[in-house]
Amino acid sequence: MRGASISTFRAHQQLAYAAIWSPARPACLATVGGDAMLHIQDLNAGERPVQSIQAHQHEILTVDWNKYNEFMVVTGSVDKTIRTFDLRNFGQPLQILHGHQLAVKRVKCHPFNETQIVSCSYDTSVNVFDMAMGQMVQHFDQHTEFTLGIDLSLFEENVIASTSWDCTTCVWNLAQGPPPPPPPAIVKRMPQQKPM
Repeated sequence: MRGASISTFRAHQQLAYAAIWSPARPACLATVGGDAMLHIQDLNAGERPVQSIQAHQHEILTVDWNKYNEFMVVTGSVDKTIRTFDLRNFGQPLQILHGHQLAVKRVKCHPFNETQIVSCSYDTSVNVFDMAMGQMVQHFDQHTEFTLGIDLSLFEENVIASTSWDCTTCVWNLAQGPPPPPPPAIVKRMPQQKPM
């Protein structure tokens, strides 16, 4: 048995990298892609986006909604920046945040602090930005390869998990400083094949 598609949006002209549902509006989601576009889609409004903006000059890899402000969306791009947008005044970003040396792979709005954004990057770092201050306030570099994923606990304030190409998932509390260094890598060896 196959399920039925509720909707298929074809707004992006290149790869669509991320989609995330609004925490405040059940039929609304934000999507970003390789065409540098941020689209706001509404299931009740048809297949065309209800709002669109070229949010960056390069590919956008990630997007998140601020849980405290239903109109705020945050994006992260190959251009190494994080940008915040207010859907009520969508013409330009509210802020452009700098702090990564390579592409921003993931952004996450803090579930307990309305002004904080956490990000990870191909530069192997995890950064915390404060929108009220307009700058990076914490920098962590516990990974040795591309940092690809981050998430903040919805149950324990300031507890974060980050994942990396270095084959580690690191969990720590942002308020308690950087995590301890990872243990030495375990080298996996393939069994030797017998000659034929």
